[in-house]
Amino acid sequence: MRKARTWGGGLLLAGCVLVRSAAAVVSGDIYGPGSTQIPIASVPLAGEGSAATLGAWFATVLARDLELSGYFKPIDPGSFPERPATTALTAETTDFAAWSATGAQNLVKGAVTANDGRAVLEARMFDVPSRTEVGAVGRRFDGPVSDVPRMAHRMADAILEYLTGERGPFDSRILFTSRRGGPLKDVYLFDFDGDAPVRLTNERAIVVSPRWHPSGDEFLFVSYRRHLPQLYRMALSTRAVRNAVTGHAAILDGVWSPDGSKLLVAREVSGNPDIYLVDSAGKPLKRLTDHWGVDVSPTWAPDGRRFAFCSARSGSPQIYVMGIDGTGLRRLSFHGNYNSSPSWA
Repeated sequence: MRKARTWGGGLLLAGCVLVRSAAAVVSGDIYGPGSTQIPIASVPLAGEGSAATLGAWFATVLARDLELSGYFKPIDPGSFPERPATTALTAETTDFAAWSATGAQNLVKGAVTANDGRAVLEARMFDVPSRTEVGAVGRRFDGPVSDVPRMAHRMADAILEYLTGERGPFDSRILFTSRRGGPLKDVYLFDFDGDAPVRLTNERAIVVSPRWHPSGDEFLFVSYRRHLPQLYRMALSTRAVRNAVTGHAAILDGVWSPDGSKLLVAREVSGNPDIYLVDSAGKPLKRLTDHWGVDVSPTWAPDGRRFAFCSARSGSPQIYVMGIDGTGLRRLSFHGNYNSSPSWA
């Protein structure tokens, strides 16, 4: 059962105040993150050798994430009654009386092993007052040791969602293009707690429109490396780049379907862009639009059965929607002379 929230209203309300005099005083109450904080202990995960370092790293990142949320107050590790080498991993063997004395309402602990550059990590959360394990939050992770911070982010997301009903932002990653590496743009990755963005591409050409794969393991981008726009895909694990669409036609944009099995692309033929459906191997399956007006910027509906796009078929760029089978064309925007770049919530 999800625990009820005990703090004030969930929305932060802001108002605009015009100060007419230096003597004017505006006061009010703010409710939301920070008004009440849940004391929580993030214990270094039990492990031997290098794994112990990973366990401490996990606990530090987790505590920092939870503190940043404003909903939690991490307990000082100096007051922990357990140490990683003696950590009990079940409710039956946990000294809840000792943990209660620290003020902790929730407790996170677990174990980690490391071998050949990979970490296998198990983390569990316990409710101290009820002396029970919260099974819905427990997680097991297996991945490169470099992913330990991301494992902690995912654990923080699970904890925040369980205790507050709000999905956490800690595993968020942002793709963007920037000229910070030189005169031409490349794709960069920024993690939630990253000190600096990581450069992913080195195209020595114009690069635009990075798009995540639903798995978060790879992304699409458009590059002008061959002096015309073409769509490429990169796997984050290997940084390997390959064509996302077969052939040599210009591809202005591309986006994955919600299940990652297909793509919608804006493909230019004889100088006129239209929307095409493409399989995961890059083979065009179907031409969905066929009009003299420019058709670009496709975006999938969450159900995977429809898509929105921008078209100039009415004389100016407007937003349209169509079924993925090419039927049911409907214009959505009628106000404004230039409506583009739709994004489906």
